[in-house]
Amino acid sequence: MLVLSDEPYLPWELLWPYDADGWEDDAPWCCSLRMTRWLRKDAQGNGNEKPPAQLKLKAWSVLAPTYSLLPELDGAQEERSILLAIAEQHGIADVSPPNPTWQGVMDLLERGGYDWLHAAAHGNFYAESPDTDTALWLEQDRALTPDAVVGAAIERHLRAQRPAFFFNACQVGRQGWALTRLGGWANRLISGGAGLFVAPLWEVSDRGALAFAQAFYTALLDGRTVAESTYTGRMAARQAGDPTWLAYSVYGHPNARVANG
Repeated sequence: MLVLSDEPYLPWELLWPYDADGWEDDAPWCCSLRMTRWLRKDAQGNGNEKPPAQLKLKAWSVLAPTYSLLPELDGAQEERSILLAIAEQHGIADVSPPNPTWQGVMDLLERGGYDWLHAAAHGNFYAESPDTDTALWLEQDRALTPDAVVGAAIERHLRAQRPAFFFNACQVGRQGWALTRLGGWANRLISGGAGLFVAPLWEVSDRGALAFAQAFYTALLDGRTVAESTYTGRMAARQAGDPTWLAYSVYGHPNARVANG
């Protein structure tokens, strides 16, 4: 199922249908259905007509910053190592910047040459200014915000290649209203042309986030669809014993598959 909505506050994945006579589904939608989201195009032209049914995964960048002021993420470097090993196994080129600094990531976005970007990092969401203050924290404790992802070179690559983004960082899957439109990472990337965006809505644990990512990519590269891979990731993360497995929102075609040959 694909939920097409520009409502920023309703956690569609957690809907649990029931009626007053005692009937109810066995689980919330994220378990009882194989579902994803998408953002419809608004009057200002934000959003995208439809998600692609095929995703490229020939060259990816894996970002795992280290910090001096923010607490270190114990699982981030392990996550990077595991994902790069998966990439080598499947012949996926590693185009990660040598250091995931703000400038290094901006250079990557402007240069192009990637069709997937994964980040294991700290994140924050600020409802008062979702485009300018919502942060993906990079090396040297510097924030990358949605309003930085602009410019001809960046947007040309997004529209031409329809790359995927997986931000394994707390809260960055959330959205809010900016002055005239939805604000946040999902709207910025999907409006720009991204073919997939995956991120959690709230704080996640290192252990659960790593389990979700590893199971998601393993399933995806085994030929399963985005929706099936998301469910597989949730079930793996569920073993951590915390709400991480429920946190993820996935914007993309539910039946999309990866082509990396």
